[in-house]
Amino acid sequence: MLAEYVYCAAKVPNRMLQGDIRTPVLLEGQRIHEAEAKKVLAKIGPTKRIKISTVFDAMVHTYMNITSALRKRKVLANSEKRVLFLTVLPEYGIVGKPDAVDCRDEKSPVIIETKTTDRLPLSPWPDNELQVGIYMMGLERLGFHPSHGLLEYVKRKSPKERERYTISLNARLREEAVSAAKTVVNLLLEKEKPIATKNPRKCLPCRFISSCKWKPIVSS
Repeated sequence: MLAEYVYCAAKVPNRMLQGDIRTPVLLEGQRIHEAEAKKVLAKIGPTKRIKISTVFDAMVHTYMNITSALRKRKVLANSEKRVLFLTVLPEYGIVGKPDAVDCRDEKSPVIIETKTTDRLPLSPWPDNELQVGIYMMGLERLGFHPSHGLLEYVKRKSPKERERYTISLNARLREEAVSAAKTVVNLLLEKEKPIATKNPRKCLPCRFISSCKWKPIVSS
């Protein structure tokens, strides 16, 4: 939701008002994510099912699995049915599910976030960069020391075409993450109103376009 807020703040109240609508584009993205995750999970093998009831449970579950993966030099990947690690930042009200974390160097875990898109960008998009930064902050919260994160774009109609960027968790990204988290909480509590995008091109693929009351008015 934080990444969606950076892309367009109106997405936050729209999700509350209307819920998530599963569009064909969204479903295709999920299909590609699941295919990637299954490849990694097949290498990991069976895992023990545990019940997570509290934020603390989620943090312990994540810490133990990443520590084990570092020791075994493995990559962990989350899927729809199997969640092996989470990003939990209780002080900011953040809980997230990264795509994967590479633990093969035995020293520090590296977040890998994959995005499906119609065109490969020339540089990381700000909303995706923020998301990777938050996931790295989650690793730090557990005592790990990620040197960087990886953001990979996959062309939706041609999954073999990819572009990968290295994301550093610098002061700017940290400040943007904390600021975005505070604003999203206020939007959810209806303490603030969204300042929506002024770019109508962002509205065209949006799942809330038909009923969004914050979308820009385009003059003909």
